[in-house]
Amino acid sequence: KSRQMLKLILKVNPETKGVRKKIKQIDEQMLSANELDFEVGTSRGWSQPVAIVYRDRPFRVQADGDFHFVTSLSVGPAGFPVADTVRDMAAGFRCAALIGVVVAPTKSGKKPKPGKPFLVGRGGEIVPREDGLLFLKINAPTGHKCTGRLRVRISGNVRKP
Repeated sequence: KSRQMLKLILKVNPETKGVRKKIKQIDEQMLSANELDFEVGTSRGWSQPVAIVYRDRPFRVQADGDFHFVTSLSVGPAGFPVADTVRDMAAGFRCAALIGVVVAPTKSGKKPKPGKPFLVGRGGEIVPREDGLLFLKINAPTGHKCTGRLRVRISGNVRKP
């Protein structure tokens, strides 16, 4: 509410001193609040939901750790398949990069539809396009034999699932 009030002040008088700085302070406080720490296993596909996120409300991700990526898959000249992100790799992201997806809540018993996967990598600020559950995985084809875990911290406009 304080942030909304400050935005209104800027609309009335954009030259009001200190208002932009205060908005940045509030934004930083929000992105640092509600910390959730967990590990993402690299040996399987999409994780269990790690957080509830909200449309147009940013959250911050920090990820670190190392894992071993091993595969003995037969691959043709087209490379790894990218047709089905539930089973295959997500197109447009490096192999073995940490990626995320938000799955919106179901309506009237319909099957949940995941959003478009996005790069998480080592982290940063993410603004979801919809409300829903956040899932994470490494971008790897079915049949990989990865071992290890990544440590992940999420904060900001998030809640435990």
